[in-house]
Amino acid sequence: MHRHAAINRQEVFKGKGMIGLYELMIASHPIKKLIIERATVSAIKEEAISNGMTVLLQEGIQQIFAGQTDFKLVMTVCSQ
Repeated sequence: MHRHAAINRQEVFKGKGMIGLYELMIASHPIKKLIIERATVSAIKEEAISNGMTVLLQEGIQQIFAGQTDFKLVMTVCSQ
């Protein structure tokens, strides 16, 4: 469930560097319990989101609003 991707900002910001989009799930006690119980991936992801995990697309949208990237680049990364 751990995914990460970097978006090349050169197209938007003329070579000023790269930013990263990250989806990170913290293995809290309830999540560990679900893993031990062999819960479905969707159940584990649902628990992680309810505990504050930001999914990749949400992270990308936050970076769009912050002016760090654009929609086209976020969708390119999130559709992979």
